[in-house]
Amino acid sequence: MSGFGYCKELGEFEDLDEDELLASLTSEELRELEWELEGLDPDRNVPIGLRQRDQTAKTPTSTFRREALLNYWERETHRLLEEE
Repeated sequence: MSGFGYCKELGEFEDLDEDELLASLTSEELRELEWELEGLDPDRNVPIGLRQRDQTAKTPTSTFRREALLNYWERETHRLLEEE
């Protein structure tokens, strides 16, 4: 073991049983651990654009209606053209 101070503090964790520790985690804690580990050491064979974590697991903030959005854009475009 190295002479660095932080390594001396880690000695108490040498005898930890990792399997027992992992078995005691809840499913939410395991998901969080997997999410954190993905960012630490991504696979270098995967293209850069695919190495990012999926951050889209979010509940919608409102209902999405495509037609309403298209109508809004069309009205706004006409309004902006009229102002010019």
